[in-house]
Amino acid sequence: MQADEPEVPGNPAVPVVKRSEEFWIEGPGTAVFKVENTLYRLSKVSLMDQSVAFFNMFSLPESESPEGTSADYPIVLQGINAKEWEDMLVSCVVIRWSPKPRPPEYWINILKLASLYQIPHMVIKASYKLPAYNDEVLPPAKRLFLARAYNVPDLVDTGFKSLCHINQPLSLMTNDDIESIGFRAMVILAQTKEKIELLRKKVAITPPDYGNAGHVTECKARQDCWRAWKSAWWDLFGRSINQPSLQAPWIAELWSYEVTLHMKKAVGMHPGCLTKMLELTKKDQSSAKQIHEAIELGITRVKEGIVAM
Repeated sequence: MQADEPEVPGNPAVPVVKRSEEFWIEGPGTAVFKVENTLYRLSKVSLMDQSVAFFNMFSLPESESPEGTSADYPIVLQGINAKEWEDMLVSCVVIRWSPKPRPPEYWINILKLASLYQIPHMVIKASYKLPAYNDEVLPPAKRLFLARAYNVPDLVDTGFKSLCHINQPLSLMTNDDIESIGFRAMVILAQTKEKIELLRKKVAITPPDYGNAGHVTECKARQDCWRAWKSAWWDLFGRSINQPSLQAPWIAELWSYEVTLHMKKAVGMHPGCLTKMLELTKKDQSSAKQIHEAIELGITRVKEGIVAM
């Protein structure tokens, strides 16, 4: 018995079963449910209008069983708690509008019960609401767990992207996070992060070559200019890009560090060529595009695994 459950006087082993004050409707066409230690009396029609599972339940020919007819014979709902049940009732059965933003737990409860009792439009709504929360209140691993548990591939996008961009070795992940992510998704995540790291190293050691577009017409020693650009790239860009603490896309991040101020000290480059090279590099989206493609491929593979479950 839970420590906070009320006890029957004279019998501490039996918790008190109470009626819900908010969800108790008198009259015909109702059914009584019991969730944990609370009783609910609800309109059958309201439940049938929302839920395929309850439609099927109440469409069966009436039997001689008294289940659901009174507080003495409630329909006992297993595997859920009273908070989850009441959140579902508020969202789609006994609708109650709230001016305050809902916490993610509310929509997780909706997702769980809407999946359990087959309420498709609420699964869609919860799937739309949950990705909007930031990683602090709804961690990426939790998103992937919800996606797998309730077969909602749309939840993969934000969770997988965040995990790819977090500058933390997979070896530092907690066991709970690994279990939440799942084996298949964890392997795909490791492969995707490896691709991004290989790209980081490539970008760090390979200065972008823009050919003639990177030089001004006044430049008469383009080979010397190119060699100076290569040397300056590693010293002022490559070393920084190679640091794991730098977030991708790395070139854009470096600009915020004003590395270009130091880059202008590159020895041996025509000033006009240096200016053009820096302008082209700042606009260059090739590495960002490759990162995006690697992550999108990973997301697609994770979703395929969820749909196939």
